[in-house]
Parts: sequence; structure tokens; C-alpha cells
Amino acid sequence: MTSAPNSAVNIFDPIEVARANPYFKRNHMGQVTCTLCGIYCPEENNFLKHIAGKTHTLQLERRQQKELRHLRLQEEERLNTEAEERARKEEALLALSGGQAGNSGGGGAAGGAGVSSSAAAAAAANARFGTPLYSFRTEHDEVLYRTKVWVEVMFTQAEEGTRPLHRWLSAREQHVEKPADDYFVYLLFACEGYATIALKFPSNANRSQPRDVLEEADGSTSEAHWCSWDPLKKVYSLFFVLSR
Repeated sequence: MTSAPNSAVNIFDPIEVARANPYFKRNHMGQVTCTLCGIYCPEENNFLKHIAGKTHTLQLERRQQKELRHLRLQEEERLNTEAEERARKEEALLALSGGQAGNSGGGGAAGGAGVSSSAAAAAAANARFGTPLYSFRTEHDEVLYRTKVWVEVMFTQAEEGTRPLHRWLSAREQHVEKPADDYFVYLLFACEGYATIALKFPSNANRSQPRDVLEEADGSTSEAHWCSWDPLKKVYSLFFVLSR
């Protein structure tokens, strides 16, 4: 049913006011339905009481939060894609500079050593700001067997236009700790100009993903996973949930 324009609605007529609401619908049985809440009302006056009540208001808030979450995720995905592209280009330039230095250093074993040392020197030069500071906080729920994790990494000297990234790495993918311990999975944080840092978590725990929803004990919902970059404070924040 198409609602009349708001300017043409007689606000003193409850039937017109009800039918102008975007969530008003009358089904094939003649029942008035709220399409947002899925609740049936005997007639228009009951529908008006419903949309003024707590249930409808709560559903409106949840829908708004969902739409805002969707827009936020879209923006985060766009920014992350741009940052990943910049990181790939920088990695290619780093490899190219290492290869050129190695070629100028001669062939054979000596040349190979030149490539390795020059690549290491280039990597060290890339981390000119050193290792970033970070804060870490957890909140364990013994009833639901889940742990909320907040991580903040301070890239205080990050240049304008730079955006940090994070990624998960299995024990066999990393080359720092040997032998590899499959009990752990590594969470890496990287930013141009800084050394990459890693935190370890149990690999057998389930991790929340983007777009997952977290149900709280009071019945409310919130994002179960989010990340953000504050270019003014230069703090990269990540929140996720570990569960059994």
C-alpha cells in the first residue's frame, strides 16, 4: 500500500496518520500489520499505540544501529583496501631495491648475501619510527564462555594519509618463532614506518568476524567485531570476541 505524502495527511484523522506510516500494511485478511516488528493490530488506532510504544521504538533503534554498522563497515573496507594496495606497492618497491642492490654486489653466494643484507637494511630503514606502543584489555564471560578483546596500537608518528592494517597469521606462516607451535595464532599490526608487532592467541578459539552481531545478557545487540583508525589521535583500535 502506497502511503500518502506527509503534507497531505490530516493529522487529526488517526486512520490517515496510521496509513501514512512507512511500516503500515494491511494483509489479505484485513489485519493491520507493522512490517518492522511483524505485529498484528486489530485496526489503525491500535497500530498508532503500537508505534508509540517501547517495542516499536526498540526495533527502530536496532534498525538504525544496523544501518549505521553497515555504512561503517563499508567505509572501513574501502579504507582497508586502499591501505592494502599501498602496502603491496611499497613491498614491491622494497623487493626491487633489495634485488638491485644484490645484483650490484656480484653473483654467486656473495650476491645472495648482498640481496639478503640489503633487504634486511631496507626493512630496518622502513621501520624508522621503531616499535609502536599498544594497550590490551579483555573481559571474560564465564557464563557464555566468551572473551571480549580490545586492542589499541599507538602509531603516534604515522604520516598523513597512512592507514595501519591488521591480519591473522597461523603458526606455520610466521618465520620468527621456531619450531612452530600450532596451539597459537598470531595477530599482526603493521603501519608504514613502524616495525610490525604480533600478539598470540589460542588457535582453537572461535573468532568473531566483521558483520557478526553480539547478543548481550540484557537482550541488546552490538557489533561483535570492528576496527577503526583515528587519524587525529593516531590510534588503531580493534575489537573482537573469542569463544568456544
